[in-house]
Amino acid sequence: MNYIEERIEQVKAKLILDQPYFGSIASSLKSKQNDDIPTFSTTPENFEYNDEYIEFISDDQLSFLLTNSAMHQALGYTHRKEGRLDWLWKMSQDYCINSLLVNNGLDIPQMD
Repeated sequence: MNYIEERIEQVKAKLILDQPYFGSIASSLKSKQNDDIPTFSTTPENFEYNDEYIEFISDDQLSFLLTNSAMHQALGYTHRKEGRLDWLWKMSQDYCINSLLVNNGLDIPQMD
């Protein structure tokens, strides 16, 4: 296991302690390195990330990204897209999920 994988697992463990509900969902995320993306992506199967981006962000930012990605999977948004515009569907998902997370005590970290 490399440094980034270890860091992701440590952030998941801390999230379980700080936010047990969201942490338990995030702990089931499968992480996969993907150098073909600039930052990160949520797929129905994985939390995909670029090593350089994960190295750049703080643990709080990573925690929020993992929780956000886990909620995308838990709520099954990718299966409910139907004929909607892709960019609008993704934006509406993030709006709803981020609102849910903030209403449950998580802070949206500033992404510089």
